[in-house]
Amino acid sequence: MKQLSEQESYWFDFIKKTDVKTLIQGTDENGESFLKHVFKLHIVLFGETCTACANKIAHYINRIKNVNIEKMNNTKSLFKLKKGVIIPVLGSSEVYSEHNITDPIAKKLLKENPNRISLFQSYPKDWNKSKKSTNKK
Repeated sequence: MKQLSEQESYWFDFIKKTDVKTLIQGTDENGESFLKHVFKLHIVLFGETCTACANKIAHYINRIKNVNIEKMNNTKSLFKLKKGVIIPVLGSSEVYSEHNITDPIAKKLLKENPNRISLFQSYPKDWNKSKKSTNKK
């Protein structure tokens, strides 16, 4: 994940310390909704946001509040998704993109469906060998 800009860092800190009700109803000094900043930051951090999905707003806010930004910045993944690719996990609220994919998550997703390898721009050459070896018991 890229480093947050100064403005993104400001909004990240603001969202983390502000209650959900204020974020949903409040506006900044320019009259812009705090939600606009939540949506922008959610895209930066997780690669996706549905601004028309009112039922996801609290989830987006909580996701930003709970993210460990240092861990995201220090994660060096061997598996890199193609730009713009989003993998939703059916039956959960989890969504993976180039911004939050990790090696363990990529391996799990590929174990479930090896055809997903086409969604990755780079990956270890032996990714499928490690998949097979984990299946053997």
